[in-house]
Amino acid sequence: FANGGFFREPYFIERITDRDGRVVYQHVESASRVLSPQSAYLMTSMLQTVVTAGTGTRLSTAGVQVAGKTGTVNMQGGGNRDAWMEAYTPEISVAVWMGFDHPDDSHRLSSRVSGGTNPATLARNFLKAYYQNRSKPVFQKPEGIVSLEIDQKALKWKGETALASSLTPKSYRVSEVFAASNQPTRISNVWAAPASAKSFYVTHDNDG
Repeated sequence: FANGGFFREPYFIERITDRDGRVVYQHVESASRVLSPQSAYLMTSMLQTVVTAGTGTRLSTAGVQVAGKTGTVNMQGGGNRDAWMEAYTPEISVAVWMGFDHPDDSHRLSSRVSGGTNPATLARNFLKAYYQNRSKPVFQKPEGIVSLEIDQKALKWKGETALASSLTPKSYRVSEVFAASNQPTRISNVWAAPASAKSFYVTHDNDG
């Protein structure tokens, strides 16, 4: 996702030199496209929401743009077996796991420890330290992505993604990104203007 849809084979050895400094091995990087740039960006955008408004909000103070996903595995009888925080910037990724090698009734995480607590805090502290004296990269939006205002009430009431109408209140408008080839076109109809008054009268109180 962070590579804009390109897959790069993981590797451990960058270069090997002999005792005279001659390079005897040099890793040659290759990449193959497995996702469109638009699909990769949309996934990154969703995972950024995990950090800004979801279960991984502790990462929001990392000081750099981050996308992430939390994970928590429960144990029968209470407590958690595993807690994960996976996160990435446009440059690096980090995965934090907490748990026991051999979980049992006496070796389990507290129910209060989830992917969004301790692991997220550790990932945030790592990224904050890593980028302390580095430039802060940003996720680049590819061509073919549009930003539209969506009506939240239409999504909740009708289960459909509809564009905000002129009647949609500001508090129910939310900006979302879409692939230009798959953007919503239906305009929300869940709001209605008040009916015009058919009759009215005026009273006057002389004592007022």
